[in-house]
Amino acid sequence: MGTEVVVGDEIVASYTPVFGTSITYVSIPGSLVITNYDLANGIIEGTFNFTGRDASGQDPTIYQITGGQFLVVLP
Repeated sequence: MGTEVVVGDEIVASYTPVFGTSITYVSIPGSLVITNYDLANGIIEGTFNFTGRDASGQDPTIYQITGGQFLVVLP
């Protein structure tokens, strides 16, 4: 994972502690692992971990995001 989208195919994670009222923290390089890709049913599953920081540099708070999981069903 990177820290910003430049070309459009980068993987960038974000974390917003209180949606709509707080800063969004973006990933300093982290990891994303695809654990299952079921092409026939269009299902992608995986895990992720990253360290989040305020990209603007205004807030020095660092968040450790661990044990993240995702499941995506493609149309």
